[in-house]
Amino acid sequence: MDRTTESFFKLFPSQIHTQGPIGLALELRSRVAPAEIASLRIHTYRTALRSAATEPQKWNPQTRETADHSIPCLVAAAFHGGAITPDSFTSDRIQDPALCPLIAKMTIVEDPDFTRRFPQEANCRMEVTTVSGQRFVAETVYPKGHQRNPLQDAEVDAKFRHLSHAVLPEAQCRTALDLLWSFEHVPNLRALFASLVL
Repeated sequence: MDRTTESFFKLFPSQIHTQGPIGLALELRSRVAPAEIASLRIHTYRTALRSAATEPQKWNPQTRETADHSIPCLVAAAFHGGAITPDSFTSDRIQDPALCPLIAKMTIVEDPDFTRRFPQEANCRMEVTTVSGQRFVAETVYPKGHQRNPLQDAEVDAKFRHLSHAVLPEAQCRTALDLLWSFEHVPNLRALFASLVL
């Protein structure tokens, strides 16, 4: 069996179980501003809850290593910043006081049905109620990057470019991408490694 077809290629630079909540936050952000939110409830599977939302430090992260494994922090950062990138994890961004009010309005719960369906599915549902009483709901079964909802080639390209732009010149980045996309036809790895040398 080819295990590569079972791979989850993360869209966001954070723990695997945070991918669904981040995607839903970005989706709902286009419909409701953080200041309008009265409550935010996230339903997820047990593994996600335990690994990214049960420990006290996940609700008030002080380091990148905790923040990128924190559903509350990442959801608040997605609503406020409109993206989750490596820049989302600077000390100033992690400890941004603007995140605290939204984190305080969050509840994260296990949905037993989602737990039963994991790992074949990575379900998450986000329910937002606004101060005016409006209700917005978004749900995913297969977050972007899941083997059942894979990234498109252009999204993989964009992720590589975003992560490498600070260290690789554009021409070198393009060469590396060309070699990576034709990896099975590359006679040896020297050219690929050379394209990645700073």
